[in-house]
Amino acid sequence: DAMEDRLHLTLFLRNRGDYQLTAAGKLILAPAEKMDEQALELARCLTGHDDTDGGDVVLTAPSFMIRHLLSPALQDFFTAHPDINLTLHATNSFLDLQRNDADVAVRLTNDPEKHLPPNLIGRKLGDIELCAYQDTATDTDKASWIGWDESVDFKDWLGQNNYPDRPVQMVSDDILGQAQALHAAPLMAVLPCLLGDSEQGLQRVKNCKVFQG
Repeated sequence: DAMEDRLHLTLFLRNRGDYQLTAAGKLILAPAEKMDEQALELARCLTGHDDTDGGDVVLTAPSFMIRHLLSPALQDFFTAHPDINLTLHATNSFLDLQRNDADVAVRLTNDPEKHLPPNLIGRKLGDIELCAYQDTATDTDKASWIGWDESVDFKDWLGQNNYPDRPVQMVSDDILGQAQALHAAPLMAVLPCLLGDSEQGLQRVKNCKVFQG
């Protein structure tokens, strides 16, 4: 709006929240994108070059990681870094690290080169064991699978495990949600063992393989 007022031009056609570029808007689109890239590059160059050890840090991680891995370490973290203000986003999306929506993303993947965006630099923090789980009241022979999103090779896991012919009836990228769904329906899910073993009412599916994530 401010740019249109300044230029005395209409850059966008507005229709119930939908925006479409006018001819003038299309004319300045490419230069505006270059300005945006240059501003982001300037911000990236300056990141980490302040004179203090403190400040705001935004970290994104799946909710199960925040609950079972990160939260127990917060006391030690704040003791070691008292001047850092931490924001945790419980999400499986990477947000936009280039635009500083988040500074660090912690993810579970068995193939970083395949599953991580090519513009990100990753470092392996460790291995997490995963196994198939079901509710203690579920009849395994009648259960269906809960599948994962594309962040892991779920089909490969399924092919190497028991009951590969059982259908995938539900797909979810929320691991805590998968664990809760097992209590509500005759389902099986591949869960991190640190979650599945601690969840009351769940048990490992008999003879199913343990994977490393």
